[in-house]
Amino acid sequence: MKQQTINIRKSIHQYEDQVDRIKHLKDSYKDDIAYIITAGPTLKNHDIELLNDKLKDKLVICVKQTLNQFNSITDFHLLNFCNYEQNGYSYDRVDTIPFWTYWEEAQLNHLINSQTPADFILPIFRNGKIENSVTIVKDFDTMMFENRLDRVWGPGVMHELAFPLCIHLGVKKIVTIGWDIGNLKQNENGKKEVDYSHYYDDSKQRIMPTGMPVGELEAAINSSEDFYIWLKSKNIELNVVSDTNPIHKSIPRINIKDI
Repeated sequence: MKQQTINIRKSIHQYEDQVDRIKHLKDSYKDDIAYIITAGPTLKNHDIELLNDKLKDKLVICVKQTLNQFNSITDFHLLNFCNYEQNGYSYDRVDTIPFWTYWEEAQLNHLINSQTPADFILPIFRNGKIENSVTIVKDFDTMMFENRLDRVWGPGVMHELAFPLCIHLGVKKIVTIGWDIGNLKQNENGKKEVDYSHYYDDSKQRIMPTGMPVGELEAAINSSEDFYIWLKSKNIELNVVSDTNPIHKSIPRINIKDI
């Protein structure tokens, strides 16, 4: 966790309006490196204790269940209701900043009524039809927080929250750990399907247990080169710590020892 996160979270709580809170976050980690940790199976390949030590003074953004492994060093926690742990999440540090997205009023009501920790609760728009998603349309500027507060459907937390947040915070480089997406393969009948799993036990109780449809994976893969070029136009480098992620070969893969 970065030292300034402690003061940043205190500062954003001066504001009731989320627009003002987002404005306050602008360039608050200028020229830093953001480490996004997601729940892909390659996360199991790493020594979690060693990784916690490596990242303890870094900008750490955890997606959903990965908080459980990196609770004491998480600056931002990103969530939606897909694969959400039924018992919710608790924070070792009051400084962690939780971001939520929702696409149904019932989800918003749940967050409010359950008093779930949430510094930002942002609606998803354009969701439902894959042809409307940002990975199909490739209108990546729509993701920018400076353009709008509501979140264009990715699909997925990475394009809806993680990447746009990193850009908004002013980072110069993004490193993903455990971002594996999934593997596209053919089953015995010759039909395309997605081999999709998590680092955690999939038998645990979750709200809306969700995999990745073929169309979503194909969209993520097919848009990845253009997205990488777009990120570079913002002077942001992207490195991926995963030996299974099927995104475009132009995106550099690195090892944990390189961070």
